[in-house]
Amino acid sequence: MSKLLRRLAPREHSRLAKSGYRIAVAERLSQLNPELWDAVTANASIFLSRQYLATLEKFLPANVEPRYALITDEGRPIAAVSCQLVTIDAEHLGKRRTASRALARVIGSAKDRLKGMLRERVLVCGNLLSFGQHAVAFSEAGLRDRDRSWAAVAETLYRIRRAERLSGGSDMSLIKDVPTGSAAVPNPRGIGFRRVETEPEMVLAIDERWQTYDDYLAALDGKYRKSARQIVKEVAERGLVLERMDDLQSIAEDMHSLYLAVQDNNELRLVTSPTGYLPALVEVFGTDARCAVLRREGKLLGFVVTLKDRETAVGYHIGFDRNAAKEAPVYLRLLHAVVEDAISLGCRRLSLGRTALEPKARLGATPEPMEVWVKHRTRGLNFLIGRLLAAQDHAEAPERNPFKKAAAK
Repeated sequence: MSKLLRRLAPREHSRLAKSGYRIAVAERLSQLNPELWDAVTANASIFLSRQYLATLEKFLPANVEPRYALITDEGRPIAAVSCQLVTIDAEHLGKRRTASRALARVIGSAKDRLKGMLRERVLVCGNLLSFGQHAVAFSEAGLRDRDRSWAAVAETLYRIRRAERLSGGSDMSLIKDVPTGSAAVPNPRGIGFRRVETEPEMVLAIDERWQTYDDYLAALDGKYRKSARQIVKEVAERGLVLERMDDLQSIAEDMHSLYLAVQDNNELRLVTSPTGYLPALVEVFGTDARCAVLRREGKLLGFVVTLKDRETAVGYHIGFDRNAAKEAPVYLRLLHAVVEDAISLGCRRLSLGRTALEPKARLGATPEPMEVWVKHRTRGLNFLIGRLLAAQDHAEAPERNPFKKAAAK
């Protein structure tokens, strides 16, 4: 069988080719040169900033270990790489199909074995507590030599995985949330990875004329505007009140319970953030964060956190009481709160993730294709995994245009 796999698998010499760059790997971000890290990530996502990553290190999920790398050339920064080693066992298998189907397909092949006795360690280049390309940031020099820079990223992942042999090893590597078709990324086969298409990221373009939520409503077609107002009305009629909160410490436990109520419905719960994570994050982001909560007679029944990532607002973690959601459109009300908060943050686009595609499409969000790159350390298995995953389907976003024709131009 092993001989057959070797014959089937294409040779991938590039996966072992050295880039020629200097690579420094660390278990904590503080071990790397802060000036070089800041220089590379200055214009990248704030999820790659030292401020965010330092906060995440304080509130890591129990099964996650961070790894970082700085790639340099003669002292010049080329790339900053953020990774996570995640350990998955039977405790991370939930009730139903996970919303993140692509990651479930990639890692879920071990599901039956995990239920028995094995634990899997997966090296993820990116962040399992966020969505989007939060794996790598390149300097201008790194972008100029794209292929060599990405080869250095692959070399970095190889070095990290090899170094982990003393801690139990890692057979599989993922590069998470790569924009499909982007000119900034190479063909993953060139660095030994296989492409796996995922559910798209749903993004709402925010018109610069929208200064308030009412401006957004005014841009909607009559049917969709009536539906949005009906959602607000039904929630209010059930006695739920929408509020904004800055200090979340007093409701941290209740927020976490509602967050878990959503998490527990997933088939594969790769990570679960601890209780203090969201309050700490909102505190760190300050005026660039919003938290909308739904209460009834003082009891917290729903929340959603929105973060400003430069020109993009990110509809981040959400949680709600499922019994309350049976009585009123709690989830949809929280989605509309995110739209309002994104406008108040002065952002030009709103990222809503890649779950619940239908209600997000009804808001006016459109799909932006995303993919995960995957590689198994065994060449033959890498080849077969790629073929297997390529044959899997994924959810497609429905086509919706809720805006007036003039506004949609």
